[in-house]
Amino acid sequence: MESRGISRRHVLQGIAASAIVVAEGGLAGRARAEDKFTVASTGGSWGDGIKASFVTATDFEKKAKVTVSYAQQLESVAASKIIASCGNPPFTVSTHGQAEAVLLADAGCVAPYNLEMIPNYKDIPPTLALEQRPGVGPYWGSYVFLMWALTWNTKQAKKPASYKDLWSAEYKGKIGIPAYGWYGVYWLHAVNKLFGGSEDNVTPAIQALAELVQKNNAVIVENVDHGMKLFQREEIVMAPFWNGRTFALQDGGTPVQLEYVENSIALGAGFVILKGTTMGEQAQRFVNDTMDPQFQLGMTKLFKYPPASKKAKLPPDLERVRVPEKDLARTVQLDWKKINDRRSANLERWNKEVLGKA
Repeated sequence: MESRGISRRHVLQGIAASAIVVAEGGLAGRARAEDKFTVASTGGSWGDGIKASFVTATDFEKKAKVTVSYAQQLESVAASKIIASCGNPPFTVSTHGQAEAVLLADAGCVAPYNLEMIPNYKDIPPTLALEQRPGVGPYWGSYVFLMWALTWNTKQAKKPASYKDLWSAEYKGKIGIPAYGWYGVYWLHAVNKLFGGSEDNVTPAIQALAELVQKNNAVIVENVDHGMKLFQREEIVMAPFWNGRTFALQDGGTPVQLEYVENSIALGAGFVILKGTTMGEQAQRFVNDTMDPQFQLGMTKLFKYPPASKKAKLPPDLERVRVPEKDLARTVQLDWKKINDRRSANLERWNKEVLGKA
């Protein structure tokens, strides 16, 4: 690991503590009989959506002549297991966002895509595909388009022009910001660039967020369900939040809108193929199906996130979930490797300076 500029212990420092325990619990080196095609993902409705959209709808088991099993857990836990068993993977494919996909590639634990077997990759825009890492060709492309923008209550707040609206004294005690261990780790960097910082220097954002939390009494949003409840109960009137979940809130009658402010974050969820899998050919076919516009629309119908493929045609009743072209230019460019490398150090600063913990 050291030769790739990243040690196993350093890689794991920034992910969930439970994942670290799993990774350091001696999983590496255990032989595994890969008798089933194993899909790793989060559980609940998202896991059900992956099964419905990319296994059932594609008739994957029949076409690939495999039996599919599911390993559902936090993506950070899956990442730690993959690194701990690098080259002898506990799964066949595993879904992750950009930062964790880069982490896994830098650790040498993913196999490259064979673009002859994944022709749909060419239809994934650059913002939702990752550049090649040293020694690894294309290895990650998204099946959904997740935008982290600014959601606001149309009855209790004014239309925001910037993330800086969160600091308005008018909204004291009614603003939500994501917990660092959720998506605060990414939003910290988006805000940081707005205040003039960089991935190497997060002091501008740390100082600004300390004021927002300690003086303006911002509420820490622990996860997506917590955020939705806070909006539904009108305990917060504005927060950085997901595009799809905002549309879901609208469908449930909560008076919210989404504003793609400057430095919104374009995120994705895509499958990596694990190095050492004995089902590499089937894995390539599976990944290609996840990038098929028809099957991506299955996820869109379930979760209101736009499909990642440029070829996907949204039906009229879902046209509202499309991210307008004019707003794509407002997304921030983030260096995922630098974010990973400094994740642990920035967590310490977040806890101490933003949250005021001793």
